[in-house]
Amino acid sequence: MAAERQLEEYRRALAASRGEEEQRPEQTSEQIRQQERENASQQQAQQAEAQEFGNATIKVAQSLTEAHGAEAVGRATQLLSERAGLDFANRSHQQIIRDISELPNSGAVYYALANDPDAASELLDAPERKQFALLQKFADKVTAPAGQTQASQPASRPVPAVSKAPPPVAATSGSGRAVSSRTIYDDDCSMDDYLKLRSKK
Repeated sequence: MAAERQLEEYRRALAASRGEEEQRPEQTSEQIRQQERENASQQQAQQAEAQEFGNATIKVAQSLTEAHGAEAVGRATQLLSERAGLDFANRSHQQIIRDISELPNSGAVYYALANDPDAASELLDAPERKQFALLQKFADKVTAPAGQTQASQPASRPVPAVSKAPPPVAATSGSGRAVSSRTIYDDDCSMDDYLKLRSKK
């Protein structure tokens, strides 16, 4: 190795003495500034992505803590790492955690995955374009926590409103003439009609 390095140095020195060494063009001040802007922009994007992933893990951890207690967070993560290969440095795995955090029962889904290594391995090893569909299919089988059951159920049909108006007056039977049109003062009022009308008062 030392001999090879020394030989390379001799070759470079000989090429330089002959003017064969390619000289890198110097960057202009504008090119340098542009490079600095690109580096800063890239760094900001990486920081924003890391912050977003951190928020997703916190959201899942809070949901899991509410459902199974604080100790379940570390235990579930350990199981997923050891039995399914979960790697928080893997961008594909990070996206799965983000997708889980958006579920209404994120803690329950994370916990269920930790206890189902086959399903977790299938999800983590799947191509990115299939991961969300697999996650959704698995999540649909996981029961939501009691406090979230109502929220996930479709709204029940509203009870029809019952009118508070009094019922309509039943139609009178008989001649069809309204009783109110007959009075004891009518000229053609018979004795029977007179007694009937008086008895109703």
